[in-house]
Amino acid sequence: MHLDGLFGGRLEVVGARATIDGDVSGELDAMVAHLNLRGRFAAPVHVVGTGNRGRNGRVVLSGELEQGGFICASRVDFRRSARTGGPLTVIAEDRPAWDGAMSFEPLRGRDCDRIQRG
Repeated sequence: MHLDGLFGGRLEVVGARATIDGDVSGELDAMVAHLNLRGRFAAPVHVVGTGNRGRNGRVVLSGELEQGGFICASRVDFRRSARTGGPLTVIAEDRPAWDGAMSFEPLRGRDCDRIQRG
């Protein structure tokens, strides 16, 4: 699915593949196998990668997380256009190649849907 627009409140997304463009002023809560965050997110995001047979999905961030948030996925990729303005926690198999501020924790074979955000 491709979501593009002005989202004035909390946005919940569950699906296999999703791209979110536009402006999201409320919190984002997403459980997606492949998620591309291209928009502007004014409130914290909470993203859990999913998939079958123990896969934890992939998240690509090319937008702006004004308040940071929590992202857990097997793979998390940051594009050059990615920006964060608040604390961001990333849990993934490997540390993303990104110079921005974030705290990183290795996934170590765990399932993202069983990890509590801090």
